[in-house]
Amino acid sequence: MSVADDAIAFAKERIISARDTPIEIWPGLSPVRFLSKDDSKRMVQELMTNLARNNPELLADYAHYASQGWKFADAAMRNLITEIVLAGKPLPGPLSEYQNLLEVAPPRKLPGKSKADYILRDIVIAITVHEVHERFGLAPTNSTLNDNNSACRVVSKALIANRMNMDYKAVETVWNRIGPILFGSS
Repeated sequence: MSVADDAIAFAKERIISARDTPIEIWPGLSPVRFLSKDDSKRMVQELMTNLARNNPELLADYAHYASQGWKFADAAMRNLITEIVLAGKPLPGPLSEYQNLLEVAPPRKLPGKSKADYILRDIVIAITVHEVHERFGLAPTNSTLNDNNSACRVVSKALIANRMNMDYKAVETVWNRIGPILFGSS
């Protein structure tokens, strides 16, 4: 097998593991499969709920985001409202205001996809690109138009082999956005 074949086999294993293995990433949150859009959404919503429950400043911020139509903040605020009302406690100011807003005119949802839908997927992609780069000595991205042996190209092939249709450009975009945050510039 060539280096490229070994790298693709390695990346496929990483992708399968991230797709199928639930991992506990934060105390108090449900375990998540990193390549599950539903798990990613649930994790963001649960994290926002837990943080808002314990931090009045974040509660106010998230209530504001919810009033502007951000669906994850809206779900977190609704969860907290239900939880507090069922416990027979008074709602804190930001939640009371948000509940009043919901009764008058629910906020319009923001159009389009949310980056939170795919944050875990993108983290896995960036980590896998980095691992392929480090382990197999492949450049993270193509250096020329003819270069088919980059870590992003390998990860794209692994994703496509696992029915996650992300071409090279999509993987490269994720790498360029997330890779520097996680690993600095390569």
